[in-house]
Amino acid sequence: MYPPRWFLPIDVVISLVITLVSMGIAIYSLHGFRWVKERSLHFLYLAFTLLAVGFFANGVTFAYAYLARVNFARDSTALAVADLGLWVFYLLSIAAYFILVYAYWRNVKEASMVTAAVSALVLWGPILDAILVILLFVIVFAQATHFSMRRSKNAVIVTGSFALILVSQILLLMGNIDANLYVGGKVLELFAFLALLYPLIKMRRPA
Repeated sequence: MYPPRWFLPIDVVISLVITLVSMGIAIYSLHGFRWVKERSLHFLYLAFTLLAVGFFANGVTFAYAYLARVNFARDSTALAVADLGLWVFYLLSIAAYFILVYAYWRNVKEASMVTAAVSALVLWGPILDAILVILLFVIVFAQATHFSMRRSKNAVIVTGSFALILVSQILLLMGNIDANLYVGGKVLELFAFLALLYPLIKMRRPA
């Protein structure tokens, strides 16, 4: 999904900020894994490393498209570069969210998750966006299930953050209906990633 032309430089900044935030989450997750040997943190590290690369590719290629004064209504070299960045972003994001789904599946192992994922399979938009929405729906469902069993402040933040990412992805998916929905989705996505970083920053090395 392409942003409105006027929003393109802001989109680039948001993508690059999310890149840094995702790398921060990945680094804190790796440190946490080394400290407590919790395998789920290693999955988190892998997933957010992929997300960081995807957002970086998206941001850099969109920056090139903006500097080249791309017109999304016609074919051009800049448009091809932007398309390449989007493909990298989508494929790496899908791989990252698959890793998170697998990690939650190992921990929760609720058969109802599969039912929820299948019921969410409504291809009413671009296929790659729809796949991201489905994967995020499963992650939110699994995290909410985990929260119902082990309630904590961090669980609230993580569940809420993934729920916001899910909402932001739906808004981005609907961006072709109204450009304002795309803008709102990107801003919400940035806020959600920043919120995800908070619980990991509070992590301390065990005594």
